[in-house]
Amino acid sequence: MQGAFDFDSDTRLRRQYQAWRQTPAGETTYALCRRFALEKLARRQRFGVAQLVERVRWDVPVAIEKDEAGFRLNNDHRAYLARELIEEIPALADLTETRKTSDIRVCRDGRNAENEAIA
Repeated sequence: MQGAFDFDSDTRLRRQYQAWRQTPAGETTYALCRRFALEKLARRQRFGVAQLVERVRWDVPVAIEKDEAGFRLNNDHRAYLARELIEEIPALADLTETRKTSDIRVCRDGRNAENEAIA
């Protein structure tokens, strides 16, 4: 079965995201963003992943270790985080938007989108 997003290549950013997700900071951040996304879903309220990440960054009193680049929450991870949330909770695709990135092909229904930008 194909997931909600497929990686076309093994990029540096993808590898960094996958490594970060295995850390306590990545697990905590994902869990909090998931919780906040589910709150939006319950209200059927549109949102962007940046909103979720900023809420974790500024509004949650939890210690998150800095990554090897020196960031508590690296903005480079947001696209991957959004797609992982949508893969886990497909109903979120109706409430948030994703755009094509250089290594991810996306369709809201999980199909590959060769040259399609999702708006």
